[in-house]
Parts: sequence; C-alpha cells; structure tokens
Amino acid sequence: MASPDADIQPFASITYLRERILNKSIKCVDLLEFFVSRVERLDGEVHAIAVKDLERARQRAKLADEALAKGENWGPLHGIPMTVKECHNVEGLPTSEGYEDRRSPVSANAVGVQRLIDAGAIIWGKSNLPVGCLDWETYNPIYGKTRNPYDLTRSPGGSSGGSAAAVACGFTPMELGSDVAGSIRVPATYCGVMGIAPTFDLIPDLLASSMSVTGPLARYPEDLSILIQVLAGPAPYLSNVVKWSLPLPTKKSLKEYKIAIIENSEFCPVGLNVENAIKKVTQIVQSQGGVSTTSALPVGFGSHSLTAYMRLLSSGFCQPASEVHVPQIENANMNQCIDLWEQGKKQSHGDWLAARKAQYKFQNDLREFWKDWDVIVCPITLDVAFTSQEPEGQDAYSPGRVIEIDGKTRPYSDMFFWPHMAIFAQTPATSFPAARSETGLPIGLQVIAPSFHDHISIHVAGLLMRELGTYDYKPPQVATS
Repeated sequence: MASPDADIQPFASITYLRERILNKSIKCVDLLEFFVSRVERLDGEVHAIAVKDLERARQRAKLADEALAKGENWGPLHGIPMTVKECHNVEGLPTSEGYEDRRSPVSANAVGVQRLIDAGAIIWGKSNLPVGCLDWETYNPIYGKTRNPYDLTRSPGGSSGGSAAAVACGFTPMELGSDVAGSIRVPATYCGVMGIAPTFDLIPDLLASSMSVTGPLARYPEDLSILIQVLAGPAPYLSNVVKWSLPLPTKKSLKEYKIAIIENSEFCPVGLNVENAIKKVTQIVQSQGGVSTTSALPVGFGSHSLTAYMRLLSSGFCQPASEVHVPQIENANMNQCIDLWEQGKKQSHGDWLAARKAQYKFQNDLREFWKDWDVIVCPITLDVAFTSQEPEGQDAYSPGRVIEIDGKTRPYSDMFFWPHMAIFAQTPATSFPAARSETGLPIGLQVIAPSFHDHISIHVAGLLMRELGTYDYKPPQVATS
C-alpha cells in the first residue's frame, strides 16, 4: 500500500494544495507530516528551520480535517502547513531574534500571524534569522547558521534567510518574513523564490520599526497574491473606522504596462550576472511593443535618497539624546554607508526630522513619476549569492566587511543601495527569479509599484517570469533527494 504522502508534491502551489484538501484527496494531518518529514530528512545541512511546534500543529491539523468532514471551511489557507520567520510572535513560542536573553515564550500572536491562522493556516515552526535581523547572512548563537540550498558554501541571504531557504527546499509552500533593507527580497533572490516587501503598514506589525514591513514569500506569483489578500488590512484598532481594497490587475500582458527599467547605476553598479538579466528584461518588453524606458529615474534616487534612508534606518539604534547636531553628508558615496549609520545613532531629533522631510519629498516626487509609469523594474542584489562569511559578532553595519563582485572587492554595505528605494518610498516591491548563472545560481530582480498596488507588482513579476522561462520552479538538488 502506498504511503499517504506518495502523491503529495513538495513544490506544489497553494492553490493546488487547497484544491486537494477541499476535495479530500489529501488529509491535513498527512500534509503536515509530509512537510515535517522533509525537514527531518533534508534540512540537516541547509538548516532553515529553527523552531518546531509539532504537538499543537498536529492537533490543529486533526481539527482541520474534522471541520471539513462537517462541511466547515476555515478560509483560503484551510489546513495548509507553513512556517514563519522567528522574529514574528507566535503565542507560546520564543521570539528571540537570535538574542540569547530573549528566549521566553510570548503571550500573543503578531497581527500577520493571526491573520494567517484566521485564514486556516497551520503554523508548525519558525525559520532561522541573523541576530536582530541585521545581516544578509543568516546566523545566530542560538540556532546556528543557515546555508544556501543551491550552494552550501554561499549565503541564503538575510535576514529572512531561513524563510527563503525553507520555501526553496519545499519545506513549506509559503513563509512570512520581514524587510527593511532587502530582508525578504535578497534571500528570495539568492534562493530562487519570490518575495514581496509590501506597501508600508499594509500588514501591521505593532512591534516593528518605523520603516520595517512584514511580507510573504512563496514560489509562485498567484500564491503571493493570495497571501497579500489574506494578510492586508488596517491595524486591528483601526478596523472599525478604516477600510481599504487593493486594486487588482486589469491589464493582461506586458505590452499594456508602461515600464521604467533601471538597468544599472554608476552610483552602485551591479555585477555582470544581474546586468545581463535586466538587459534581457529590456529586450523582452521592447520586443512585445510595450512602452518602456531605460532613462527615466525617480527624482532624488541615489545619493540623496540613500543618505536620508540610512539616517532613518539608524534612528532605532540611537544613543541617549545628543545636543550635538550631526551634519548631513551631501552627495554621499557607497563607502560612506557605515559612516551614515554611525552618525545616525548620534543624531538629534532635528536631524531625524530633516531625514523625514527628505523622505516626504522623495515620496511626493515619486507620485509624479507614477503619472507616467506603472512600475519600475530594477536590480535587488549586486550579484548571485555571495560566499558565506563567518558573521559571528558582526552584522551588516560592521565596518570592514567586504564581498567580491566580478573579481573586485566591494564594501559589504553596497548591498543597501538597491533594496533601499522601495522601503524609503514605502511602496511595494516584488522580487522574482529572472535567470540562472552559469553555475546554476539564481539571479533575481524586483518590480516596484505605487503604494497599495501590491497586486500589480506581483502581476508584472509573474508576466516577466513566464517570458523569461523562470515561472516553472526548479528546486535545488539538495531538496530533491
């Protein structure tokens, strides 16, 4: 007799799994055990999953099957197992962010976690992350180090590195991450999956910083749209007074969109792998007769936006209030990112207000830009996943760290540049797989759209994936044994 999981596909879409659950050809309890068994067999070297909560998950899976037998449907994620990034509160589990003194269980679910549960999901574990969510590596002294499933010597990205690796390996069909400096989009790119940094506060996190966003990761654009639909909404305390409905795509093809393509930047150039991928996008859009440009840039994108972004990013780490004014660095270059970070920790309230004013101006200028263009397609990383370092005691803000791009040494902090625009503008950005390198490593790009046009960002990414031949998911070898 065949085992219950003999007909379960590890890389199936949420839609497919939902159909199988609703027509009762898969039991929720069997689907949960299928993913758990995959982790037990395949996660040893990758180490994506940090925390397991199997007893409660098995009880909920049993209840999900019993509910279906009575004709009850919990929602669009009924009975689908998943994991979430360790920084998201799950009642009864620790939210340590890798800090050894924060290992006590929390008493309530994060808003995003609760919305997933309300939609029927079964959360059975948490994925790994770097200490404080402060790196594009994924390592901490509690749970150890996560590796890239496509090349175990490379970083899976961070800070949602465990999330992306888990989705890539078919340990879960979906994940919940967070992003303030590419923490969803960079790992998704390095691990060959999709992720969206949504419109700011679309998915409220009452404990997050003033810039961070919560967002989902998945393998398919349709799955991301389902998750955004589930997760989006005003904060619970505003639910009786604020309502919104995100616009859905009305255009069917790339040629109907007006697409601004940023192929590269002299301020922070990308490597050849990424440059070739973005040029392929330009060729595809132009060959379809769509309206596109490679010369239009949002006003202020570059030195000015990065300077104010770093000032705001560092404000959450401010030392006791200083009376000393911290001067702005005009026309900053990428080598000054760490200087901006260190200065920002000593800034006055007036300095912070100046950075906020710069942010408001950038957002207003971008609204003018959107009158002419539907989306921006641009890089999200400098290159494929970099060779893993030994990040113990370091983070993205540690001076002296470097990476190698096309044989040249670059400051590690160069990686702030391409992720920063969407966060600074508070607009949605979807990262998507665009190509593979000669050695088979994933190469990704991002689609940035106007605020609350999250579904449009996802839709254009999906259209590009079909044209680029990256829509059909190709898993890493480590996940197929």
